[in-house]
Amino acid sequence: MVRIYKIRRIKAGVEEGKLCITASIQESTDGAVLDARLPAREMAALLPREIILGDERTATPDILEIIDDMLARLAVGRKVRAWEYSGYTYFGFLKWGSVRFESCSGVCSG
Repeated sequence: MVRIYKIRRIKAGVEEGKLCITASIQESTDGAVLDARLPAREMAALLPREIILGDERTATPDILEIIDDMLARLAVGRKVRAWEYSGYTYFGFLKWGSVRFESCSGVCSG
């Protein structure tokens, strides 16, 4: 059974010169709190580099404040799943495959 958590806090930081996103997540049934990292593939989907930095290959530390504000608006309160890998706890957003639309005449059917 997959345990579901809710993001309480989320923060951008720099680790070895690279962007790192960490969050405090709380389990929905027993209230256990974990500190977890967002994997690079999900970070790229949540914060597209091209939108934030354009063509730049280096960033100034003040960009972290902008990223923190974006993360708070996008992610705090959202439900996530968590797993362990190589000594770290990671979190990821729930997959679209589990979402069902109620009454929708979508363009994909037909």
